[in-house]
Amino acid sequence: MKNMPKYRIITRQGGVSLVELMVGLAVGLIVIAAIMATYIAIVRSSTEILGSSRLNENIRGAMDFMVRDIRRAGSGSLGSTATSSPFMVENDTNIQIGDSGKCILFAYDKTYLEANQATVVDDADRTGYRQMCGAVAIKASPDASCGNVSCPCPPENSEADWECLTDNNMVNVSSLSFDASDSQCFNVTQNTLVSGLCSCGAAWPSGKKPKQGDRLLEKRLINVAISGNLIARTEFTMSLEEPILVANDRIISIAADCP
Repeated sequence: MKNMPKYRIITRQGGVSLVELMVGLAVGLIVIAAIMATYIAIVRSSTEILGSSRLNENIRGAMDFMVRDIRRAGSGSLGSTATSSPFMVENDTNIQIGDSGKCILFAYDKTYLEANQATVVDDADRTGYRQMCGAVAIKASPDASCGNVSCPCPPENSEADWECLTDNNMVNVSSLSFDASDSQCFNVTQNTLVSGLCSCGAAWPSGKKPKQGDRLLEKRLINVAISGNLIARTEFTMSLEEPILVANDRIISIAADCP
């Protein structure tokens, strides 16, 4: 039997051309770029939301804290009358604004504190707020005045008379101001009214300056303004303004004629 001739069966192998390969790579790169852009947008959005939240927490939190506290200024127990309240003594426990409006000092009877004596000005009754070290600071020492500022904030500085209320490692408080110019002083005896806090130097009408024995009623309105920014992202800024009507009006009995 004759040998059958042997044939080689050649199988044609499929593939892609260089053009097809380049098109595929381009499409893949576009998809990857779209995924990366979406991821970056999500991360950036999360960072902005977190930054805004931290800024709001510090600035809004400090403002709300000050509003509630300043509104109580001058309040005392039922054992003291408005004219003799130890929490409204001029140049002592009464509202004082200093350091070009960056600082406010005041007092009220904090009877909610343990061992706090009612109707008596204890050390804890004296309080205040100011801008310090890029933060909102609260009075930490009964002897603290608007002038004695010492950075950094506690606990790094154990000798400081003020304690930072906001986190100055995260948020920079660029400005904080207190203004009482919208307050009003009413001379009950002479039936006259002037803007601002009661004083002999107020803009009283001609011939209407307070005289000995006159009774004055001082309605105190404190405007507070605060601005700040994130330290890590300075473009993240926030500003707030709040008018605070002090709940306790101050009644003054004039001891001598105003010059």
